[in-house]
Amino acid sequence: MLKTKNCLALGLVLLLVLGILAGCGGPSEPVDLDEEENGVEENGGEELVLLEEGVLKAAFNADFPPFEMRDENDVLCGFDYDLMNELGKIMGYEVHFDDVPFDGIFAGLGTAYDVVISGVTINDERLLTMDFSDPYFDAGQVIVVRKGYDGIAGEEDLPGKKLGVQIGTTGQDVLTDMEEIADDDILVYDNYPLAFIDLVNGGSDAVVCDVPVAKTEAKRNDKVELVSEEPFTVEFYGIAVAKGNSKMVEELNAALAQVKESGVYDELLVKWFVEYEGEE
Repeated sequence: MLKTKNCLALGLVLLLVLGILAGCGGPSEPVDLDEEENGVEENGGEELVLLEEGVLKAAFNADFPPFEMRDENDVLCGFDYDLMNELGKIMGYEVHFDDVPFDGIFAGLGTAYDVVISGVTINDERLLTMDFSDPYFDAGQVIVVRKGYDGIAGEEDLPGKKLGVQIGTTGQDVLTDMEEIADDDILVYDNYPLAFIDLVNGGSDAVVCDVPVAKTEAKRNDKVELVSEEPFTVEFYGIAVAKGNSKMVEELNAALAQVKESGVYDELLVKWFVEYEGEE
């Protein structure tokens, strides 16, 4: 009998404990595992999400010929412009362009526009805050001087000279990183056209810029020339996207591969780097 009473008491205690625990826990909502999994998939980029449905918004600075610029009728054009439109066709989106000053252009990436395609060099510093497509152009820094100027034969002659660059570019970074060059000797301009104008007028001794920009300026402007067509840095352009947007990178890379395989990429190279004479 004592044994039976002890068992009954133990059972009552257990029931009391379970009741207290249930009361403390309060009502709980059922967990829908399928909903949680779907949320991860959507946030993880299984489907590409654009700022505006059906429209791929791209930003560039239209003072960087022949990559992006305006023609005599103030219409946007250039290698990057044509390339981005071709990529948009393949990806199935209409492309809208924003002309943005290069200094600060990345501030709107992912909020005001989906991508930046503006002769953007892929480097370690930028990779900390943004992602890139595969490289689409091989570029590097060269030196442009006034025609006949012999004070600079290579990058070793840059210290002590007045050197023009566009703000926010890798040209500026390269000169800043060269310890032999004084900060006061680095002249920073809003864009390269202004830098070249000042060079011709004697405001600087040289302009440091990307190879294609230098070649385009030398082709259209008989008052300047390249010290050498061989760049003294190695750089590659890529299309910048918001950090973590792996689906955008995936789609851009697939479209880039298709543009190159189809021969359209080579046609654009000829159009903008062989046939293009520049605006006077």
